Amino acid sequence: MNLSYNISENVKSYLDKIDKLRIQILTFPISPKDELRLKWDSILERTIWSLSILDIPISKTDAITLLSKRIPIRMFPVKGTSLQAVQKDILNQRRAFTYIREDWLASKNSVTMAVVKKLYEISCKETLGPISGLTEYSEKRMGTWLTYLEKGQDHPAIQAGIAQVETINTTPFDNGNGRVGRLLSYLYLYKAGYDIRDMFILEEFYKRDIVTYKKMLDLAKIQGNLTLWLEYFTFGMGLAMEKTLDVIKNMKFAENLPASFWKLNSRQRQILESMEQPGVKITNKEVVKKFRVSQVTSSRNLVKLASLGLLLTHGKGRSVYYTRV
Repeated sequence: MNLSYNISENVKSYLDKIDKLRIQILTFPISPKDELRLKWDSILERTIWSLSILDIPISKTDAITLLSKRIPIRMFPVKGTSLQAVQKDILNQRRAFTYIREDWLASKNSVTMAVVKKLYEISCKETLGPISGLTEYSEKRMGTWLTYLEKGQDHPAIQAGIAQVETINTTPFDNGNGRVGRLLSYLYLYKAGYDIRDMFILEEFYKRDIVTYKKMLDLAKIQGNLTLWLEYFTFGMGLAMEKTLDVIKNMKFAENLPASFWKLNSRQRQILESMEQPGVKITNKEVVKKFRVSQVTSSRNLVKLASLGLLLTHGKGRSVYYTRV
């Protein structure tokens, strides 16, 4: 398989801008409390814009409600049943971003077809159904360019742009290719340490001019050359990072949660302190035993820490455990 593209003068200029902005963002002083809020905002905005591209209706209020775990009864279709599709999409989008941050930030692991399938499982399976349409040919084609990116020396932004457009061009699945492709672009950026403090959002750039976004994708497929797409992608990434820098310089918070949401009680602080050593994990039962509280109180404390992005949730049901971010 021959990926055709050139690192044009425009691309070089945009990459230079990206690298300079990255340094400015990484070195800008932010208090831990403000950084926590800005990261939470980023996940909120990414989720809203990501689903907006798919024309999935979602209000900011409902997104905040779900992501902060303050879920009112009205958001369930019938008592005792599962969340509706839109709410599942919100939570699954967050799970996908958490997976990328947890498993792929500065990772030396190889990106394989199994990883692409996992992104689908996390972000799409609950609402679009199990993987379907994947053929031996498309899987082989995906594997070819994934191997190319693994062996290549391109800038992380170039790798991210190629991963996104080639996932969409290959269309390995019957549904969800655009969603998986966009997530895969983030994965390549995080893998190379271009997480930009977990605070930048690419989807807003796409959605604000959705016609151009779709046109660029179509041109890449029709022409068989990715140069124009890479110019578009790196230009958009630079714009997203400019906005991130402006947000952190001026402390522009997007959410309207009460101040109490960000405050930790003494037990929550103690839980975090008990997990300071790398690799430490904790369960609901262990919190019950260690702090002599009820299971409900323990669960509320752990969920609060997870909703703030201070703990990562692993597993499901009785096998759930938590680790430090």
